[in-house]
Amino acid sequence: MIEITPRAFPNPTRRGNLTREELPNMERIAQEELKAHLMATNEEFRQLVTQHTEYATQLDALEALPPT
Repeated sequence: MIEITPRAFPNPTRRGNLTREELPNMERIAQEELKAHLMATNEEFRQLVTQHTEYATQLDALEALPPT
C-alpha cells in the first residue's frame, strides 16, 4: 500500500476543494512518490527504468547524428 504523505498536499492547513493549479502539482508529487516506492521495492520496475534510460541515451545519440 502506498501512503501519500502530508507534503503531497499544497496547503495542509486548508481543507476542502483543490484549485486547478494545485491538482497537477499533487498528481506530480504522487507519481514521484509512487516511482520512489517502486524503485525501492520492485526489481522488475528497476530493470525497466534502467532499460528505458539506456534506450533514451541511444535515441539521443541517434538524434545527434548529422542528417544523411
